[in-house]
Amino acid sequence: MYEDETKVEKLLLEYLKIIISEFGSYINSDIISYVLNNDIVEFNDSDSISFVVHDNVLYLPKKIYSIMPSIKENISYGTNPNHRRKTEEYLDTNTTYYDYINHFILAGLTPLDYFKESLLHEAMHLCGCRGGNPLEEGFTDLKTRELAQKHNLVISGYGYPKEVEVAKRLQEIIGKEYIDELIFLPYDKKRSFLTEKVGIEKTDLYFTVSKEMQRCSAPYYERLKDISDPYEKAELYSEIDYSDVLDILDEFKNRML
Repeated sequence: MYEDETKVEKLLLEYLKIIISEFGSYINSDIISYVLNNDIVEFNDSDSISFVVHDNVLYLPKKIYSIMPSIKENISYGTNPNHRRKTEEYLDTNTTYYDYINHFILAGLTPLDYFKESLLHEAMHLCGCRGGNPLEEGFTDLKTRELAQKHNLVISGYGYPKEVEVAKRLQEIIGKEYIDELIFLPYDKKRSFLTEKVGIEKTDLYFTVSKEMQRCSAPYYERLKDISDPYEKAELYSEIDYSDVLDILDEFKNRML
């Protein structure tokens, strides 16, 4: 297990350098210095298979090791070791967490593989990309997917599909150049930044979308920390419905035409 930690640390450093090369002018210099010069990977003893970034440290879910024996019992485990999403499909959000579970089984992923496929997303958090609410997770994974496409990096390409779809549509309205900077700003600076760059209407849209997404996904996030069963997580996620949020974005976009 701790050999995996060492391998994760090595790959993480490579990813951090790529992120800094792309977004370094937007990332707090103290954060850059810290993540490049400190031990920032530890194992998390919680009963969750989720990753956690807290105080500039990435906590890997130790729980994945204990559930691997049951996953390997599946007769399809490892039957298609080359199974993965194509790089050009990364921005396609027509997937579910069940698709990811199927990928995990068919490809015969190990805990290290599991860590690696999520590592770029978590590296974005370490560099200051906010998380903890659905819109910010959506933008974090959108930027992860864009970066993976540009640099031909391996990610799962399945995470937060519903949130990424909202983020994609909102980015079309606000502008990629502003989102690239916005995602690294503290929450209390986002409104003034957006107002200056894109005006009141689009700023209000951003915060309306964020609030509505939190409302729609509240049951999921309330239970997520206690879930270790992948199928239970997939079922819970399938219940999230952002159709009202997508309607808000479509209506706003139509008014702009």
